[in-house]
Amino acid sequence: MATTAESLSVPSYVPHDRVVHFDIYNPAPDGGDVTNAWKALRDVSKPIMWTTANGGHWLTTNGEMLRAVLRNHKTFSSAIIMAPREAGGLSDLLPITADPPRHLPLRALLNEALSPRAIQKIEAELRVYARELIEGFKDKGECDFMADFGRHFPIGAFFRLAHLPMEDYAQLADWMATIFHHGHSDGSVSQEDIMNRFADYLRPIIAARRDNPGDDLISAVASGKINGEPVDSEIAIKICRTLVLAGLDTVMALMSFTMHYLAGDPELQQRLANNPGDVPRAVDEFGRRFPIGINMRVLTSDIELDGVTLQADDLIATPIILHALDETEYADPERIDIDRESGGHTSFGAGIHRCAGTFLARAEMRVMLEEWLKAIPRFSLRPDAEIKVSVGFTTAIFQLPLRWDVAS
Repeated sequence: MATTAESLSVPSYVPHDRVVHFDIYNPAPDGGDVTNAWKALRDVSKPIMWTTANGGHWLTTNGEMLRAVLRNHKTFSSAIIMAPREAGGLSDLLPITADPPRHLPLRALLNEALSPRAIQKIEAELRVYARELIEGFKDKGECDFMADFGRHFPIGAFFRLAHLPMEDYAQLADWMATIFHHGHSDGSVSQEDIMNRFADYLRPIIAARRDNPGDDLISAVASGKINGEPVDSEIAIKICRTLVLAGLDTVMALMSFTMHYLAGDPELQQRLANNPGDVPRAVDEFGRRFPIGINMRVLTSDIELDGVTLQADDLIATPIILHALDETEYADPERIDIDRESGGHTSFGAGIHRCAGTFLARAEMRVMLEEWLKAIPRFSLRPDAEIKVSVGFTTAIFQLPLRWDVAS
């Protein structure tokens, strides 16, 4: 029998009934519904499977196994966070790719700068910015949510926290598209090239903040200390590069799915518009239902899980969408229910690598919903809208045409 690339990507110790061919970065290659593709995988899979795509790796298919992996950083290292491992471009996203004991002092640099107290300091500015954006199109009765709000608001929030110039956004956004959404599909620009460009962009900024620190996020890193010693400049660049990438893409994506759903649920629109106190619960439920990314881990030693042996140096993916769709943990998991007791979802991660920007992301989502529904309490998808989900390292909707009635 002929040897194929797929057969080569299945180690001999992987049971035949655990093998599928499923690309976690492109779950519906035929252009079908992405959620349905994940559900189809869930419905035919055991809790841990092996996929032949992207060089071959394990993946978890339910919440229990996902948490078991994410909470065990000793066996499941974050040194590799994307498949195939040869991709390599995202290997230095500190502190995400650092394991203990190196991880804690790196993470400590961010904890205060991204604390609820720090986020609260910029909330008034965020509200002003959200209102300005909405006022720019409210009287038109329509907008492309992503072009007119979704791409701007999270950027404005992060740039205010980091004290970066807004005119730099267009360049950074182009680089992000290459990394997260295959922006240069012809391969003319690699992930490594883009990561180097991010480093070159940040290097003079970090040097200036080191000499004259302010009260911003980048200054907190550049002028911080690790084990009593000043942060090495290259380490500071790697940490700040991670912050830029995480801060500019994930919240934007979550907003796109949230507003797409809300546009088709007038009852929930009315409830949230009339009861702003329910918005934080809605933010939590939207976060549960629409996780954005996929965590990858690499095994440091052999371990048995779900009756199969995973070996040292294997990769394992934890697609959080499969936790969100886990019917054993969430009744009717596809439905948005803001009164649901979720029991603690994993959309912002779990274990020591839980997202450092969780408080910022939740604040941005809350402010966005409160200010939008105050100004535009009723809206819907434009009838001719063709919604396309963009996949990759993260998942998002890039065009979202909305409409609403304008008071005469």
